[in-house]
Amino acid sequence: MMPYDMLNYMYYLWITQILNLIAVATLKYSICGYLLALKFSRVYLTVVWASILMVTTFNLILPIMGCFCSTPFEANWNNSIKGKCFIKTSSPLTYSQVSPLYVCFVGVTS
Repeated sequence: MMPYDMLNYMYYLWITQILNLIAVATLKYSICGYLLALKFSRVYLTVVWASILMVTTFNLILPIMGCFCSTPFEANWNNSIKGKCFIKTSSPLTYSQVSPLYVCFVGVTS
């Protein structure tokens, strides 16, 4: 594999990572929207709204900030460029999609 191919691959991997974050958040919003339609009690609705807040924070805002944290901009996908990032744990942060979903469904089904 040529270096240009690897750089091109890293760029498209970065793009698909952002698209994946948006797609997973949209899926979780649709599940939470369906759960909002089931009006059992005030506590239930509070848990669902807390889940929506968690999805927004931990599955959309923070991971996307982790994807766009490096300056210069190309350092987000090009590891050969030394960049500065304002979030210290940007890589693990972008992959943190599972735990809030687990808390969301455990909290709702309990």
